[in-house]
Amino acid sequence: MCRSCASGGPKMAALWLRVSGHSQEEQSPDSQLSELKSWVEALGYVVTPNRILRVVWGSQELLDCPETSELLAWAKNGEIHAWFATNEDRMAGNPPDVWVIYGECQRHGVHFDYKQTPRQEGIAGDVLSTLNAAMKRWQVYRARQGAHDGLRDRARLRGLPPTMGKPFGMRWEDARLVPDEQYSVASDIWKMALEGWKLRTIAKELTRRGIPTPREKRVWTASTVRCILANRSYAGVIEALKAEAVEPARRLKRTYGKSSTRQRPASERVRLPGLVTHAIVTEDEFEWVQRRLRDNQRLAPKNTKLREYLLKGLIRCSICGRLYIGVTRKNWSYYYCRGRWGMPWGAERCLAEKFRAAAIEQAVWGMVVDFLRGPEGFLAEMQHRQTIKGQSLESIRRELVNLDRQDQGEQEAEARAFRYLTRRKVSEDVYEREVGLIRTRRRWITEQRERLEGQLADLERYSLNVETIEALRQRVESRLTGATQQDRRFVLEAVSAKVIAHGDGMWELELEVPRSAEPAAAVQTVNSRPGCEGTGTGPGR
Repeated sequence: MCRSCASGGPKMAALWLRVSGHSQEEQSPDSQLSELKSWVEALGYVVTPNRILRVVWGSQELLDCPETSELLAWAKNGEIHAWFATNEDRMAGNPPDVWVIYGECQRHGVHFDYKQTPRQEGIAGDVLSTLNAAMKRWQVYRARQGAHDGLRDRARLRGLPPTMGKPFGMRWEDARLVPDEQYSVASDIWKMALEGWKLRTIAKELTRRGIPTPREKRVWTASTVRCILANRSYAGVIEALKAEAVEPARRLKRTYGKSSTRQRPASERVRLPGLVTHAIVTEDEFEWVQRRLRDNQRLAPKNTKLREYLLKGLIRCSICGRLYIGVTRKNWSYYYCRGRWGMPWGAERCLAEKFRAAAIEQAVWGMVVDFLRGPEGFLAEMQHRQTIKGQSLESIRRELVNLDRQDQGEQEAEARAFRYLTRRKVSEDVYEREVGLIRTRRRWITEQRERLEGQLADLERYSLNVETIEALRQRVESRLTGATQQDRRFVLEAVSAKVIAHGDGMWELELEVPRSAEPAAAVQTVNSRPGCEGTGTGPGR
C-alpha cells in the first residue's frame, strides 16, 4: 500500500497519457488528461502535476520506455497508490512487457485501471489484458505491413512514386514533374558538376549568389549539392523505393524500432520513366557524375580507407583488454581503444588515451629495426634461448632415465608378488591388493613419460639453430630496406610485435624471435618493459 495511505494520507495516483507519435492529434495527451483527471479525482485519488506522464512512444517494447521505468519506480518506492489511463491500448505492447508491468504493480499493491475499458480483476483480467496486448501487436504489424505493401503497389502496379516529393527546381503538375522558378538554378548546378567543379566550390558559388537552399536556408553545403546530383529525376527517370527502414547496427542514443535506413541497390529500385517533362542531363551524363562522386569520395584525404594503419590489431589496452582501432579525423589519424571509440549509447567507455598514429608507428618501427639489426638484441636473445633450451633438454632426459628405472623396479615387484602367490606365501586377496598398487604406480609412470616425451619433441621441433636463425634474420632484414607498408607489416608479424597500451599514454613493446620467414611463427619473448635497456617503451602521444 502507498505509504501516504497507510498513514491516513491522501491516495496518490499517476496518469499515463500515451500517444504513438506527435501526429496523433485526435488522442493528444491534453485530451486524455481532461478526460481522466475529473474521473480519477471522483474516485478519491489525488493527482499532482509531477505524477502526470506524457508519453510519446510508438514501440511495442514498453520496458525500454523511460516513462515506464519512472512509473515502476514510483510503485516500488510507495509514492503512488494507483495509476490510470484512458484505454487499455494506451498500455499495449509486447505481452511479456505488459506482464512485467502488471506484475510489479500488483506486487507493490498499486491499483491500475482504464476509464473506457474497465479492467477485470483476478486471473480473468490478466488473461484478457494479455490477449488485448497480443491483438494490438498483430494489428500494428498488419498496419505497417499494409502501408509497406501499398507503397510498393503504387510504384510497381500504378507506375507512380510512393511519395510526391519534388526535386529541387521542379514541381508536380497533373501527375508529372515540370520546371519551376528554381529550374535554372538546378541546371546551373549540373552544368558546374559536368565541368568538374568540386561540391564545396559549387556550394560556395550558390551561397555567394544568394540563392536559398531547397529548405530555404541561406548557406549551401556540399551534402545538399550531393543530394541534388544523386537524384536520377534530373535525368528524366524517377527512382522509387530507393531506401528501406532497418534496425541500426548500434544505437547511439535512446531510440527504438527501425530508426536507420538502408539504401537499396540499383537492382531493387523501381524506375518510373515518362514522369519528367524536361530532363536536365542525359543518362550517360548522370552516370558520369555518379562515377566522379564515388571516385572523389574514395580518394578524399580524410577517407580512412586510404590510411593503412600499420599497427592495426597489434595494440591491446591493458585496462579493458580490447584492441585499438585506427580512426582518421580532420586529416589526423589516431589509434583509439575499441572500448572508447564506437561504443553503443549508454555503455561504459574505456578511459584509455588515444595515440597519434604517425608517432607511435614510427617509434615501434624504429625499435623493431634496432632489434633486428643490433647484435646485442636479436642474436643475444637467440643465444640465450639456445642455452635455456639445452638445459631444458638435459633435464627432461634425466627425468626420463629416472622414470625408466622406477618402471623397471615396479616390474620386478610385480614378478616377485606373483612368485609369492604361486608358493602360497601370500593369499590371493593380499596379492590382488599389492598388484593393484603396483599397476597404479606404473600407469602414473607411463603418463609422466608421455608428458616428458611430448615436451622433448616440442623442444627439438622448435630447436634454434644459429645458422638457420641468422639466415632468417637476413631474409627479414631484406624487408627492412623495402620500407613499404606491406614490408613493414610483414616484419612486424614475423617478430610477433605486440604493443601493450597502459591507458595513460605509456606503452610497451613485446617482440619474439622469428623461426621462419613466415609471420607469427615464434614463441620466444623479448622483455621490453620500461627500464630495460634497448626496450620498446615511450610516451606515444
